[in-house]
Amino acid sequence: MEELDQGCVLYGIRSAKYPDLCCYAIIISASCDIANCKLSKLYYVVGVDAQEWLQTERGFEFVFKDHYESKQSNLNELSQKNGINLSKLCEFSDDQINLILHSNVPIKKERDKYISYIQELRKKETAVGRGAIIRANTKYVVSVFKNITKGAMTHYYYLPRTAFSSGSDKGNGLIVDLQEIGSISLEEAQQIVTPGIDYKCLPKDPDEKQMMLSRYWLNREDDFVAIDGKIASPNREHLMQRFSNSFVRIGLDGATENDFIRLIESL
Repeated sequence: MEELDQGCVLYGIRSAKYPDLCCYAIIISASCDIANCKLSKLYYVVGVDAQEWLQTERGFEFVFKDHYESKQSNLNELSQKNGINLSKLCEFSDDQINLILHSNVPIKKERDKYISYIQELRKKETAVGRGAIIRANTKYVVSVFKNITKGAMTHYYYLPRTAFSSGSDKGNGLIVDLQEIGSISLEEAQQIVTPGIDYKCLPKDPDEKQMMLSRYWLNREDDFVAIDGKIASPNREHLMQRFSNSFVRIGLDGATENDFIRLIESL
């Protein structure tokens, strides 16, 4: 098991949260437990290629959540003034939408806001459309990634490839989902090291084969599971610190700004 350690990055893992993507497993089990074989399995958090993650429905909705809530809030205020049901409006065809808007919204600038919003909603239903929206909102997306890097968004962590492989391009990396935890048995972990796990060596037994297919990304003859690298210090410790903060975080309904105002006003 010398090849496997905390911070080891495995390629070729399946994730129920990201079923359409070949994912990575970043081992989080303690090094001492692995070295002394004190575990029956190795635990990991799931990593996804950052560009692919951005274009998934889950990743896109996370990144653009505030963006669309702000747009919808502005349009809801406009809709109340114009007597329009925004959610119903989105269900109509383009021609019907134009007819409704021209009948109820006299100001062209306001009509354009509706049309732009609805077009964007429809565009984000496909990966290609989501990619176009991402490129058109570069500054906004960058601000979200900066917040992830600072730890302001505790569920995710950006791991540049430079942390576990050669190269200097930090614009290529993984989004680590700190809430997506899985495990690999020691037997399968050792099998990954040698002789390896790949499509061509799937078990003959149907049940065993199905079990392997459910855990690993083995769809084609050239698919395989392998060690992609090991996260070097201090990146490994930084990732584990973020995982620990996310895992043990306790949410509380604390005092608000209004509570503090009342405290001062009651003096």
